[in-house]
Amino acid sequence: MMRCGYVLWLSTALSVLALGVSLKCYSCPAGSQQCTATEQCSDGLDSCLNLKASTGGVVFSKCISNANCDFQKLASSFPQISSFTFDCCQKDLCNSSHSLRASPLIGLLAGVAALWWAMH
Repeated sequence: MMRCGYVLWLSTALSVLALGVSLKCYSCPAGSQQCTATEQCSDGLDSCLNLKASTGGVVFSKCISNANCDFQKLASSFPQISSFTFDCCQKDLCNSSHSLRASPLIGLLAGVAALWWAMH
C-alpha cells in the first residue's frame, strides 16, 4: 500500500513540474538535411514545424505559432521553395524528420505497469 502512495505522489509531482515548461523543437531555420540543433520556443510559439522541400531533401525546422501552420502562410514565408510538404506538432522535439513518434499507447502501458508494480 505504501508503494501505491509513493507512485501516486511521484506521478503527481512530475505532472506539476511539467506545467509551465515551454515547448522544445528542432531548429534549422536555414535548412538542413539532418537537423540536430534545438531551441526552447518563446511565448506565442506553440508548435514545432517540419517543412521538407519536395526536391533536394532539405528540411526546415523551427518553433512556430500554430496559427501560421498553414500552406499559404508557409509558402509566403519560404518563397525559395516551390513545392514542399509540412507538419506542425505540439510535443517536445516532435519535428525531427527521422524521429519515431511515440504512441499514446506506450504511455498508457507504462502507467498500467507502474500501477501493477505498486499493487504487488
